[in-house]
Amino acid sequence: MIPAQAPDTTSLYRSAEGQRQAMAAYARSLQRLKVPWASRFVSTRFGETHVLTAGPADGPTVILPHGWNTNAGGWWPVINDLARSFRVYAPDTVGQAGWSAPTRPSLRGPGLGEWLADVVDGLGLAEAAFVGGSGGAWLILKLVDVAPERVCRAVLLSPAGLVRPRLQFLLRAATVGILRPNEHTPLRYARLAAPPPLTVDVKLVEEGAALVRWHRTQLPPPRLADRTLRRLTAPTLVLVGEHECIFDRDAVLRRARRQIPGLTAAHRVAGAGHNMTFERPDEVNARLAEFLQA
Repeated sequence: MIPAQAPDTTSLYRSAEGQRQAMAAYARSLQRLKVPWASRFVSTRFGETHVLTAGPADGPTVILPHGWNTNAGGWWPVINDLARSFRVYAPDTVGQAGWSAPTRPSLRGPGLGEWLADVVDGLGLAEAAFVGGSGGAWLILKLVDVAPERVCRAVLLSPAGLVRPRLQFLLRAATVGILRPNEHTPLRYARLAAPPPLTVDVKLVEEGAALVRWHRTQLPPPRLADRTLRRLTAPTLVLVGEHECIFDRDAVLRRARRQIPGLTAAHRVAGAGHNMTFERPDEVNARLAEFLQA
């Protein structure tokens, strides 16, 4: 289930059994991939990093940093579509719920940007297009802070880092037990993140519940300085769900329009919340393909 060369990540989980269950959940998400895929590891200054690969070897390259406290398996709705035309790389962020090293660089320093630059180096690339969701979008901005030349295009989905999370959401997340999760927390948190009129796919939540239940949650990434956003000069698309609940949707769009020099478009996605790749996969994938092929 866990690749033989994967680093020991036991410290990231509340118990060894919890780690086993979380990795089983990761494996279940990979079963949803409908395209040929492979695993590989690249070396970084923060330890070995696991990367899912898919798509034609000679296709345009896109790198997919995943959302916070999850892993690359959550990209399956996007990989199934993009990998028909693009060479897709989806790394597991170090210190999170995948098969990469358990190292957790400081969220305040350049470490995670340097880590992502090391991943690009390890893949043998000079530059790439990037698509990141939530904390993954924040990682793209951290990369831009240290090596903007590595990003030739960027798509930021429900991006963290432009504004602080809503205090009301954080308080509600605490009440459903996100910091000390129990068996009820995964579904309660999913419903919190997908408020009405959105609905929750209970089966998907159950498949991934062990990640929420057993992974030691890393605190949300902080708001980024204007100078960081201004370093993103590559063509950039920002998408925010109509029913985004973690961040103030309109404030995200305003700051993106004001501070990102490379911004070519910033849109609300109708009928979507924070997890738009699950809630509106066809529309999001179509927008991604159109932008990345431009």
